[in-house]
Amino acid sequence: MGSSPKWAPTLLRVRGDTDVRAWTGSALSLAVARRLGPRSSVQVLRALGELRAETRGSGPAAVGAGFNRKRFLHLAGGALAVIGLSAAGQNSAFAKASENAKASAWVEANMDRLPRTYKEVIRHPIPYRQAVYDVLSPQERSQAWLEHFHRFRSSHPSLSPTQERIIRELADLTPRVMASPSEHTPELRRLSEAARRSFGLEQAAALLTRLGPDDGRAPQANCQCSQEDPYWCGLAFCGPIRCTTKPSGCGDLWQERCDGLCMS
Repeated sequence: MGSSPKWAPTLLRVRGDTDVRAWTGSALSLAVARRLGPRSSVQVLRALGELRAETRGSGPAAVGAGFNRKRFLHLAGGALAVIGLSAAGQNSAFAKASENAKASAWVEANMDRLPRTYKEVIRHPIPYRQAVYDVLSPQERSQAWLEHFHRFRSSHPSLSPTQERIIRELADLTPRVMASPSEHTPELRRLSEAARRSFGLEQAAALLTRLGPDDGRAPQANCQCSQEDPYWCGLAFCGPIRCTTKPSGCGDLWQERCDGLCMS
């Protein structure tokens, strides 16, 4: 890079004390794409592009003068966070796949004695709950969610009339959603939005996106969110980070494909 390197986004690889390599410009784009894949690399390059746009024409002195240092660190940190999350998603993909595979294998080996009721299902970690849920009948899925709503109401004795109404409407809608999912998506989305407004994001998520209590293992269980129903990420967004996808298990009543991670 020389004694006066160009003021531009730069990717560094450091191995030991002497093995150092740097990429800038189009070479950086190609290196990131090879490492993270095309979709994840778009998020990284977008963050780096914003950083470069704000510093263009000012040079390194901008960090201490016209370009606010706090703003620089915010943008640079954001870019690094995207890179870190993307790399972490890629590096842990095999571990996540292994966890998911273990749960699926357990279900296949125990098809004749699987848990079928809400009380039985929630005794297991979340990855196993989701694997069991995938093979339940629509009626069994519906009964599990109805029991979940009942227990949620019992554990929250001071619900407002609006919150009570939302739970009643969810209980009425759920059997129809399980019988014909695509026919009732707009109505379910309307209720989930109302739940987020009335309960707040965390409690609404506990009501609509977690079958049973949180066991603290959800972040380790493959992809965490649906890009089609990303509202459960709060102020973050459901990013296309590499993770082990699932055909269902995310979004409202676990109806959506899991294909991303919540990113700020």
